[in-house]
Amino acid sequence: MVFAPKRRLASIAGPIATDDGIFYNTWSVRWDNIENIAFVHFLGLPYLRFKHRKSWIPLMRWYLPLYLGGFEQFRKDVLRYAPSSHPIRRVVDKINLDKK
Repeated sequence: MVFAPKRRLASIAGPIATDDGIFYNTWSVRWDNIENIAFVHFLGLPYLRFKHRKSWIPLMRWYLPLYLGGFEQFRKDVLRYAPSSHPIRRVVDKINLDKK
C-alpha cells in the first residue's frame, strides 16, 4: 500500500520522512517494514540501504539516495517521526555528508 506524505514535497528529488514512514519519488515504505538498514556508498554516492520486510524478493535491498538534496531536513524528520527504538534513528544521526 502506498501512502502520500501529509505535507508538500520540499524537494522533488530528495526523500521525505513522515509519521507513516519514508516517501521517495513513486514509492513508500512504512517504518515497521524497514530492517537491516545501513549507510553505504555505491559508485562514490551516499545511500541508505535496507531490506523491505514484506518484499517478494527475499534478498533484494532497497537503496535510498542521499545525494539529491534535502538531507538535513530528511534527518530532522527521521529523528522526529521514526519510532524511538527504530535503527534508522541511529544510522541517520551518525551520517555526515559534508566533505572535509
